[in-house]
Amino acid sequence: MTGERPGPNVIFDRMANFARRCAVGGGGGTNFCLEGPIDVPTQFTTFIGLFVPPNPSAETGYAIASQERVEREKLFSKVLQLELPQRVASQPIVDDEVVRRASLARLFRSGLPFVVVGIGRTRDTNQEAVYLFFANGISPATALREIQERTRSRLAKLN
Repeated sequence: MTGERPGPNVIFDRMANFARRCAVGGGGGTNFCLEGPIDVPTQFTTFIGLFVPPNPSAETGYAIASQERVEREKLFSKVLQLELPQRVASQPIVDDEVVRRASLARLFRSGLPFVVVGIGRTRDTNQEAVYLFFANGISPATALREIQERTRSRLAKLN
């Protein structure tokens, strides 16, 4: 990925692509439902994602892409209030810096994010569902912490 800024549709597609890869297993990441029904087909309409910076001294990229009109403050508040359910926190997934570096290098070359929060509605019952998608080498706690830290930073810039 070079220094150009892709449009919102491209960003949405990249985050959706990463989410699909995580959902199918073996696609370079993992996903967990944080809120809403588990293992139910969900149509995602909003993604918030972290992108690998072009160099170690640059800031991690942060993007919001939605197919609906969203109020940023409400969206930021939702992300900041997310918690890992016990069934997720108890998973034996740990941070592995070697695997993380390799995963992030691969994702950077593909222009894909490394952490995404996906918000949508279940196809059957139209219930809201919130998922956390993250690259290999990153634990669920670290993924959530990193996206919440960047969200907190973005919220502070609005105020």
